[in-house]
Amino acid sequence: MYSSVKTYLKVQNLVRAALLFILISLSSNVFSQQMGAKTKVSVGGALAFPTGNSAKTYRRGYGGSLVGEYNLKGNLNAVGYLGYMHFQYRKDVRARLENYGEDTHISGVIPLKAGLRYYFGGIYYAEVLGGSAFALGEHSYQAFTYSPALGACIPINDRFSADLGLRYESWIRNGESTSFYGARIALAVAL
Repeated sequence: MYSSVKTYLKVQNLVRAALLFILISLSSNVFSQQMGAKTKVSVGGALAFPTGNSAKTYRRGYGGSLVGEYNLKGNLNAVGYLGYMHFQYRKDVRARLENYGEDTHISGVIPLKAGLRYYFGGIYYAEVLGGSAFALGEHSYQAFTYSPALGACIPINDRFSADLGLRYESWIRNGESTSFYGARIALAVAL
């Protein structure tokens, strides 16, 4: 029960952060500049908050990503995503593994995804990506991954924007999944 309460509080904080983000975006005069659906590249960092069974093993994750967007037509962009994500074991899980003499080093995962991003309201977007996640290290494997997301590209000037996004992501392999809520902040450059 304690685990489900912690997960609920994490999700509640993520929702609050999203609402705060939307209020800040609306209160600033961002609609005067339209960054939206343009061909662009962004580089950024990410935080991950495990959910479900993953929250029983991991406490949080962090990483980075490179995202390319190509404008297909109007408000629709094709998206390519290359990232790196690393999770940390919960303290109790780490202690248990150490007691059994198991390796407690966690190698990273490289998600490689493609999909579509649709812009609405000028700067806001919804996207759906799918692809593969490649776990590195001694216990390497490949998993199917998908990630729906909501976000905004807030213009800094006519060429640069801040790309802020919230997503749910899941890596599925052999009927088991690693899933998390993620937040990404990036600098986007229009090409």
